[in-house]
Amino acid sequence: MPSVRYTYGSSFDINFNSAIAISGEIYDSDEAKYKFRAQIDPDEGGSVVSQLYNGTSNLSEDYILSSHVVSFKMDFSSNTEGVSLYGYDYDDIMNGGRGNDAFSGGAGNDTLRGMGGIDQFWADDGNDRIVVREAGASVSGGEGHDRLFLQGADSYSFSDDTLSGIEAIHVGAGANLDLSAVSAGVAIVMASKIGSPSNIVGTQGDDVITAGGGFVSIKAGDGDDVIKGGSGTANLLGEDGDDVIALGKGGKYASGGDGDDVIVGSDHVPSVLNGDAGNDRIKAGDAGATIAGGTGADKLFAGSGDDTFIFQAGFGRDGVYGFDVDADRIFVSIAGVEEGDLVFRPLNGGQNTLVTFEGLGGGNKIILHDVTVAELEHGPSDLFLFGA
Repeated sequence: MPSVRYTYGSSFDINFNSAIAISGEIYDSDEAKYKFRAQIDPDEGGSVVSQLYNGTSNLSEDYILSSHVVSFKMDFSSNTEGVSLYGYDYDDIMNGGRGNDAFSGGAGNDTLRGMGGIDQFWADDGNDRIVVREAGASVSGGEGHDRLFLQGADSYSFSDDTLSGIEAIHVGAGANLDLSAVSAGVAIVMASKIGSPSNIVGTQGDDVITAGGGFVSIKAGDGDDVIKGGSGTANLLGEDGDDVIALGKGGKYASGGDGDDVIVGSDHVPSVLNGDAGNDRIKAGDAGATIAGGTGADKLFAGSGDDTFIFQAGFGRDGVYGFDVDADRIFVSIAGVEEGDLVFRPLNGGQNTLVTFEGLGGGNKIILHDVTVAELEHGPSDLFLFGA
């Protein structure tokens, strides 16, 4: 049954003002007894509890509380109809029912829990915690550092009209989230528990997205985003903006999109790392990687595994660092370019090597740092691979 609980301090004082307000009939049509009543009891845990019996779908209690109240809890989780819950300037806890509820937290560090239905949340001031269990909710965090927890539904989507003032969103295992219509950036944290595959689309702002334990596809969207891979298999796409992407333990694929991106591969599984357009910085993990810088002046770093560097038409002027002629390979995927077109020239007194291709524009160059011409000429026969 619904209940209201108040946890108080040493000087607690409560004044019930018009304690019960009922909308609709209060007497049964056949029997002379109340359809609704309230029982207010102190308990041994330092609280006052008001339990609402046989409630109608629209009821309220109005209390004047002293300044010594520590917290205020309303629990309507057994309700099937919608309710409107209003908090005080304390650390309130409100549990809605299975209907379409409306929450107003007031000041304080509040916890607002929707239990089902298309709910509306106004957390107001304070560092608040909001739990949404059904799609279609409207959430306003207000001032403070507010966290939104998405639990129960398969998919959620928000826009600027339905989401504001939220600093962090925690996504349940297997849930999908689309924030492409939201302007302000947020932190998105996915559950470590393994669930169904998830698809996450970030906001138009600067997001920080942390993958979890299951398979996930993340599109960060516009903005300068940070994407952190988790223990699960992940495809991480930075899209527009200067993004930072780290694949983590389970990550297999990362794409920077437009912008000057930083990408780091996995130390646990082989990964594919694409910089796309922009001046990117890409580092292979220790498990090996296939790296394509894309267009722009890229800096590409080999790891301790077996790495392959891919160069396509218009790749620009790229630097390769930590290249091991015995373990790593270079794949040139440019129409009309063959092994006979290779040109090696020493740089920096022979410490580095400039690699160009006859017949290809002068803007396309590979600089292999700490690799000599002699090492390339006497390296494995499959050191350079070709094919468009």
